[in-house]
Amino acid sequence: MQKIIPIVCPKCNNNHHFHKFGKDKFGNQKYRCLACKHQFAPDALPRVRGKKYPPCPMCGKSSFLHHDYRDYSNFRCSDKKCNHSFFQPKSTATLPPSVSKLFGKSDLSRMRHPVHLIITVLTLFFVL
Repeated sequence: MQKIIPIVCPKCNNNHHFHKFGKDKFGNQKYRCLACKHQFAPDALPRVRGKKYPPCPMCGKSSFLHHDYRDYSNFRCSDKKCNHSFFQPKSTATLPPSVSKLFGKSDLSRMRHPVHLIITVLTLFFVL
């Protein structure tokens, strides 16, 4: 069951003279009060502009995304004097590799799996 929230103008507390006035950049319905001409979006939650990147672990200043890879992201410090580069691993949801592809192979060249998955498969293969 959906809760019905009465729409009230946040500026003049008018609750019955307003009309739909398009949508904001996040897709929330905007309204315009006919009494005070104020535009508002009652469903809008406070949003953080842009992406929130981690601070530099060396100096604590802001950082920017230098490279974004499949398994990790490389960030750099925004301070020119520090210029520290650091990595943050991503939580990857990859399927476990098939053990049947390992039979008959003598080397691991051209395997397109992360190293930790290869090590896991090899430990399972040699334990059995």
